[in-house]
Amino acid sequence: MSDEIISKKIKEVRYLTDKELDYEGWEAPCLVLVLEGNTLLYPSKDAEGNGPGRLFMRKEKKKSVILA
Repeated sequence: MSDEIISKKIKEVRYLTDKELDYEGWEAPCLVLVLEGNTLLYPSKDAEGNGPGRLFMRKEKKKSVILA
């Protein structure tokens, strides 16, 4: 699995589309990273995929929420 994302460049940062949200069974918006090869990388609130999660960014010692 990790081989599919190591060294891949991020092509796009966007929210999941309505169709993608429907596929997951989610209603809340979710940020997605689109990698080369059209691999989608997005957070889930748990291992079962019961809903979208929050993505954080850290620069030095400051942390900010990208998606609340």
